Amino acid sequence: MKEYSFWISIISLVIALFSLLWHIYKEFRKPRLKVILLLSPQTLAISVTNRGPGNITIINKAVLKYKWASLKKIFKNNAYKLITVSSSKCLAQITRDSKSLGFPISIFTPPESLAVGDVDILNLRGENINLIKEPKTTNIGILDSTGRIHWASKKEFRRIKKSLK
Repeated sequence: MKEYSFWISIISLVIALFSLLWHIYKEFRKPRLKVILLLSPQTLAISVTNRGPGNITIINKAVLKYKWASLKKIFKNNAYKLITVSSSKCLAQITRDSKSLGFPISIFTPPESLAVGDVDILNLRGENINLIKEPKTTNIGILDSTGRIHWASKKEFRRIKKSLK
């Protein structure tokens, strides 16, 4: 009889520990973005998909990562470069609103909140595309409202860089 009570208490302890760890993990999970790069003749389109678990606000900034970024970060040098990008989802909404009110179209696009599963396309144009061609640029990412950078995959960035050359 004592053996059964011992094993029941061990099993209940394991279940309680698992439950505690799950709740801690669930509390600290942060939303993730899937970043895909698409190239058209004059524009680099950055497709961003919210993969959950909650809503996330994208600040319309692209981040370029340079070689030796981690060492430069330690020595307080410029490891990253911020570039302003335009959001097509938000720009379409502003265009529709300003046309209906009779105002001129605004170039400024405020940050947009994405629900789980939503997609937004950020456009990078002009001189900023030339920054990607530089040999010292190693990756591109998108900045969110919490300050996290969501990077495109290295394989995809190399493919875009190769096609730009």
